[in-house]
Amino acid sequence: MTDLPPPYRPLRGAPPPHFVDRHDEDDPDGPRLVAGAVTAYQRGPADPRFHRLVSAPAGLGKTSLLRTVGREAVRQLGWTVVQHRCRPKQAVVRVLSEAVLAELGGAAREGGRGRLAAMARHPSVAGPLLGPLPGPRLGPLSGPARAGAPSLGSPAEAPWAAFGRLMRVVGRVCQGRGEGVLLTLDDADRLGAGDLEALVHLCRTLSAEQLPVAFLLAGGGDLAGRAVRAQGLAGTIWLTHLPSFDDAESREAVVVPAADRGVDLEEAAVGLLCDAAAGSPLDLQRLAFGAWSRADGPVVRLADVEAALASECWPEQRPAC
Repeated sequence: MTDLPPPYRPLRGAPPPHFVDRHDEDDPDGPRLVAGAVTAYQRGPADPRFHRLVSAPAGLGKTSLLRTVGREAVRQLGWTVVQHRCRPKQAVVRVLSEAVLAELGGAAREGGRGRLAAMARHPSVAGPLLGPLPGPRLGPLSGPARAGAPSLGSPAEAPWAAFGRLMRVVGRVCQGRGEGVLLTLDDADRLGAGDLEALVHLCRTLSAEQLPVAFLLAGGGDLAGRAVRAQGLAGTIWLTHLPSFDDAESREAVVVPAADRGVDLEEAAVGLLCDAAAGSPLDLQRLAFGAWSRADGPVVRLADVEAALASECWPEQRPAC
């Protein structure tokens, strides 16, 4: 179907509601996740869902959810959003410090009401913000490379303590301006045990001071269990289990985006797509994308889906592949 762009975007996510905005598995009658997150940020740290951890196996849309929540926090609330994907054995606190300073510094350079200048003048700053963070320089906004450029901490200050001080200052400045900051951490199951516990402690401190700095974490594996075991989690971070699509959601995710482009799908084609994907948004997008690419008219047929399955070496279709 070369004359129409496909509405399915495997590995890149798609606009809600078709692939992103779902209910919490443990709260199916509650608000959808994107709307619920934005509402929590509007209400502030007193809302128990202000800090959230989303857990799910691979392919269920965690990354798309984080990106969409971030976009809506910017669009609806005017918040600053810092996005980070964790890596194994990474000194995450240093990377987060650099990302926060770069984001705020960029906003200041681009006319974003001078947040960094406000931070430097803010009475809540316990000592100067200037000075290098222990260890390697954080980048262009720290160290001696740029005279007077903000950086974080002092040589004797522990990295998490310095980062916590920075976020408290940022939170107080944003609070006075009616703004907020959202930090999203994807693949948070890669965090070390000490980092996860330090992050939970920081969330608890920020919430206790009613500061508009929110954390949104996502990961698979035993992340939820590890977070529960982290000291002081109770009442600090809301645990959300992202479910697989049920049959109705799978059908909506396939049929509605196609109908928006004037394209129909045979009932048998929809059924096979949904059965093969088994509730995985990623697999559903991959297969629907492949079937769409093979269709030669305004209807996606069963044969197109079968060809997509064969091309993807789907185990149910080609056991020997």
